[in-house]
Amino acid sequence: MRSPFEITKAVDLEDPEIESTYISFRRRERSIVDPASAMPQFLTGVKGGGRTHLMRHYSYPLQKARARTRPLTQIQEDGYLGVYFRCSGLNGSRFTGKGQPADTWSGVFAYYMDLWITELLVTTLQDLGGNVEWAREEEARLADVISRLLQLPELTATELETPFTFVRTRLAQVRAELDWAVNNAAHTGKLQPNIRSNPGDLIFQTCRAAGHLPGLEGIRITFLADEYENLDLEQQVYFNTLIREKEAPASFLVGGRRWGLRTHRTLSAGEENKKGSEYELHTIETIYARNKKAYEQFCRDMILVRMRAFGLNHDQATAWIDRLSFDEDDRFLNGRLQKVLEKYAPDERPHLVRLRASITKTQTTAIARKVAESLSFPDHPLVEKLAILRFYQLWAGGQSPSVELAQSARQWVSPLIDGGETTALSNFFTQRKSDAVAQIYRDADRKSTYAGFRQLVGMSGYLPRSLLMILKYVSHWADFNGENVFEGSAPISERALSEGVRDAARWYLSDATPLGTDGVQCHTAVTRLGEYFESMRYSDKPREINITTFSSNLDQLSPEALAVLLRCVAHGLLVEVDGGRSSRNHGARHRKFQLHPMLTPLWGLSPGRRGDATLTTEILEAIFNPTVGELPFRRIREALELEVNAPFTVATDTRRQLF
Repeated sequence: MRSPFEITKAVDLEDPEIESTYISFRRRERSIVDPASAMPQFLTGVKGGGRTHLMRHYSYPLQKARARTRPLTQIQEDGYLGVYFRCSGLNGSRFTGKGQPADTWSGVFAYYMDLWITELLVTTLQDLGGNVEWAREEEARLADVISRLLQLPELTATELETPFTFVRTRLAQVRAELDWAVNNAAHTGKLQPNIRSNPGDLIFQTCRAAGHLPGLEGIRITFLADEYENLDLEQQVYFNTLIREKEAPASFLVGGRRWGLRTHRTLSAGEENKKGSEYELHTIETIYARNKKAYEQFCRDMILVRMRAFGLNHDQATAWIDRLSFDEDDRFLNGRLQKVLEKYAPDERPHLVRLRASITKTQTTAIARKVAESLSFPDHPLVEKLAILRFYQLWAGGQSPSVELAQSARQWVSPLIDGGETTALSNFFTQRKSDAVAQIYRDADRKSTYAGFRQLVGMSGYLPRSLLMILKYVSHWADFNGENVFEGSAPISERALSEGVRDAARWYLSDATPLGTDGVQCHTAVTRLGEYFESMRYSDKPREINITTFSSNLDQLSPEALAVLLRCVAHGLLVEVDGGRSSRNHGARHRKFQLHPMLTPLWGLSPGRRGDATLTTEILEAIFNPTVGELPFRRIREALELEVNAPFTVATDTRRQLF
């Protein structure tokens, strides 16, 4: 492998690799879900949260691998037996159409699922029995239960010598017959399967019989159903019915993407399963977000484990994480920013050129030149940029641009260098530094920098796979640049870090965007939102600090725009902030949304959540309504740019231009 981060998806890992790379969150087992719980659980979220990795860790093959002595001893310590399967393995799309009514397919799918899950359970028990050596009579009792439920002949004396083998064979034969009927329904025009058991009976009575096997008394049999989104609505209705009508010792842990939980309706008189009564719902990235420090440590441990497997020792792996940051020369980043601006003479730096051009729109060229001279700090580009920002703030506040105004702005920021800065100035510097540095890079035709382990972890948006993808692309870029990627002590280059982050952002946008028309609409919406935020951040007087978040009252939003917005949330392109925000005018709650941090590099934005723009219904319609064309959005964006750039002109009403 070129790097320890080549494989980022759990489905591409073998069982030993799943276990060797597994890290428990908060260094506590079952801090996310409990596979031994009698309460069925849904583990959801967007792609990349580590759901599959966690569920496979809880499965029987990994329980067996962790066993210090016998697998049964490990299962008894765990309190459960994990039967893992991916719902994609059911090939649910086969159970629809072909000239057959929906009710027929519903019954056939339910029967097929019962057979399939029971066969998986028997396979697991057979493997466990090979290590336990249960008496043949004990295995035969379970096999007899299945035979009676399927209305099959009793096992012969020969078959009773290896009852699990023969009952598995019979289950496979029955399922194969059903496969034939399903696959050929389109050709024969008929679908007349011989359904031999009542819904759920095969699963739950087999579980009950398994609970009588020596050593499994009191042990939960947990079905770990992953990729739940692969079942359509009616198929999920049946699975929900199994959850509602489950019988001890059976339980369920269901994993699926947030948008893939289509319904909680059941076949039990159409009732819905209720959260807290029939199931618990856990969103994996929300659990990570509740403890930021624990998530950061989780990510660090995840990287260390992979790098040790790659051949680095602990100290080397730890040192590599530190190499993701480049040295800062001083508080004002003078060395780095002087290098960025080295192709410009001090008085021809782009922000000074633009300042003079803006002032000449209302004042003479001589005044514009003197203003620029008053605000110049040749040895401190960052302080210079902040002095200009202060000047723009005063100008936008109603004061005319003048030499006196420039001198006032200079005097206000000078204590940053001279000492004696006020609390207000210190806060101004801390809050505005990131935006100012980004603007200096943009003005110099350089891309914004992203570096440091903590910032990269924050950019992942509590999705571990996203962090792995960032590191994968960063290591590829470092290798492309000829850097000694995994040896030595030199920091990874600024170029490798920044280009790697941008490649990861492009990957995330492509990976998270849904397919088809829905995907086109979501892609357009987040692109418009990113461009709108970009206009805010790179303006003369940014309205918000490190803007990536907006809030609004959605009551007046059209159904079309609301649907796209919520679809962006469901697929992880936007993140809804719990609790929203109070309206600044009358205290009503506004819903609050953040552009996913992984997407921010595409528009040179900061991945943090600080500023919060209040967007009107008209602006949201221009961004999220799929019927609003590009021209109306451009007018909305241009209106913003007029207001936040010198000479700070208030735009005319754009409402009538949207439709």
